[in-house]
Amino acid sequence: MAALEKIRNKAGLLIGAVGIALFAFVIGDGLKNGSTWNNQRKNKVVTVDGESVDIYDFQKRVEEITNRYRANGSLTEEQTAQIRESVLEQLIAKILLDKTANEIGLDVEENEIHDLFVGDNISPLIQQNFTNPQTNRFDKAQYLNTVRQLESTDVNDLPAEQREGFVKYKKWWEDLKENVILQKKLSKFSTLITSAISPNSLDAKAAYDENNISIDFNYIFQPFSSIPDSTVKVTDAEIEQLYRERREAFKQEQAQIVDYIVVPVNPSQSDFQKAEERLLKGKDELATQNIAEVVSEYSDEPYIDAYISFAGLDENQRVFVQTAKINDIEGPKLNRNTYSVYKLLNTKNAPDSIKVNILNLPGGDANQVEKLTDSLINVVKSGTPFADMAKSATNGQSDGSIGWQTEIAIAKELDAKAAATLFDAELNKTFVLKSSYGQHIVQVVEKTKPVKKYNLATITATVTPSPETHNKYYNELNQYLTANTKLDSFKASAAKAGYRIRTNMKFTPNQPSVAGLEESRQIIKWAYEHSKGDISDIYTCGNNYVVAAVEGTQKEGYSPVTAIYDVLKREIINRKKGKILIERLESQNPTSLESYAQAANTEIKEVKSLTFATPRITGVGPEPVLNAKASVAELNKPTKPFAGQSGVYVLQVTNKIPGTQAYDESTKKQQLAMQNRYRLMSLLQSNTLLKDHAKINDNMIRFY
Repeated sequence: MAALEKIRNKAGLLIGAVGIALFAFVIGDGLKNGSTWNNQRKNKVVTVDGESVDIYDFQKRVEEITNRYRANGSLTEEQTAQIRESVLEQLIAKILLDKTANEIGLDVEENEIHDLFVGDNISPLIQQNFTNPQTNRFDKAQYLNTVRQLESTDVNDLPAEQREGFVKYKKWWEDLKENVILQKKLSKFSTLITSAISPNSLDAKAAYDENNISIDFNYIFQPFSSIPDSTVKVTDAEIEQLYRERREAFKQEQAQIVDYIVVPVNPSQSDFQKAEERLLKGKDELATQNIAEVVSEYSDEPYIDAYISFAGLDENQRVFVQTAKINDIEGPKLNRNTYSVYKLLNTKNAPDSIKVNILNLPGGDANQVEKLTDSLINVVKSGTPFADMAKSATNGQSDGSIGWQTEIAIAKELDAKAAATLFDAELNKTFVLKSSYGQHIVQVVEKTKPVKKYNLATITATVTPSPETHNKYYNELNQYLTANTKLDSFKASAAKAGYRIRTNMKFTPNQPSVAGLEESRQIIKWAYEHSKGDISDIYTCGNNYVVAAVEGTQKEGYSPVTAIYDVLKREIINRKKGKILIERLESQNPTSLESYAQAANTEIKEVKSLTFATPRITGVGPEPVLNAKASVAELNKPTKPFAGQSGVYVLQVTNKIPGTQAYDESTKKQQLAMQNRYRLMSLLQSNTLLKDHAKINDNMIRFY
């Protein structure tokens, strides 16, 4: 869940006019027109390949979506920011998709539109939004009747009290229609791209070979650190040369360099007393009223209808359940800053944990997702291990394993229903699991033996600082700012006043927040509105007070060689150390791995079951050169010494074991096509594919 970024920028325009009155009179109209043009430019929240989105149109769309969510409850600053970011990404996606579609002649034809809205293939987006509440299924007749009424009704014919709701519903329907067509266009573009990238016979054979041969080898390793840095000389000319070679890798964003002080606000003794009184009231009601309602009213954490083993309970809960009977209540108990009251609802014998494989499916067109899901499940059903399927689908980024999980952990991560489904699942069965966070391909591979588990209703109250406590901390920090109005004093006096100052921190325009601080985008926005030496007022960031000062500005472009001097120097030092170590080993003319080990004064180590595609080597980590060397090395013959990322290696292959699975070109091509489809769908969903070569001028920081 995946978390979404907030983008803000603030740019001021100052026009000074100094001249004689006649000159001002002559060019006055021109200045006015220029000012109008500049104001229009300032009102653009984003420009994509020359096409702009006006801030007023953007804000209107954000407010529409925000109001829909607010109908179900209040929104935090982070949630509102996520909505803004989501709207921005949708607008960028639409502009880029429309532009690309026009360039290649791709469009949604009239017959396709008819089919999506009234034909035999109603859009999944429509089906999801027009389900019959009694059957929980799409009802086409009911949908068509609703749309006919919606399209034919004149808002002026409705009673006054119904007009606002009708206008909102009509706007929602118009947005949905636009999204249906956009989704169809995206689906056609996705199909076009995935069809254009077809694996050939060479791709299939290479992929088979990369994973088919398992290699065992022994190796010796001599780290670069075995040579003191002081013995290796590096010149400025060498560093300049490497910088020129790698310059493109050192691009940097514009950034404000900022110092800031964070003051955590901790609760007082009075705050603890008030929280305890709240829990005592909740305890009384827990004995007589609906569990979920009481927990919802008094607890900081929601009620989760799941079982937990004795090992998973905290110390206070363990003491309680050892003697408690069903419906017994205990508390409040204090653990650090949290009071808790417990009620034992039930017990049962069941596995404490299950070992789970899970692959999150990308969103997008329902038909595309269904095809992808069927392909992935069929791969496992045909005998391919889940881990291999997951690695193949994610290009080695994940093997799908999330290890051993408790019921309560899964319930918190997904939801209670999903957790119950997994704990009841048949071992090694691969199936689709739906949760609050989407769809997943899952497989339960092991379960622990049944143990006694407990279903506890828990009311928790974390003690938070009161307004009086906040005022105390605020006033002390305000006194510090009054006494230290200059940057030098602001920095130098912090430690003596008991404050920790973080210095030379880089804030980029697209940075959603300051690390570790809630609701801190406001500080980044402030930094871009101010210049060197400016000190901010006191900001509230979660349970912290924060003040910041601007040290300077980092310009967009390339990092100067001075800023990455040490990084470049380290790379050159390691290169030279590698050459020295290789020359030392070869000078002793070793003929076996044992003699290499003796020459390097180290021991021989072993690696089992390596393939060319293995991302991390046991005991080594990621070291691509070892994969490459092992795949081509002769059997039972030591290689020449070669340098890796952190030292010099010599390896000797002891065994090459061909895989038992016969080469099937057709199957391998299907697997590669599936991988391509998965990756491309993910890239299209995240908008990465189209954004890579677009010119996007993002001005969000001016407004948020």
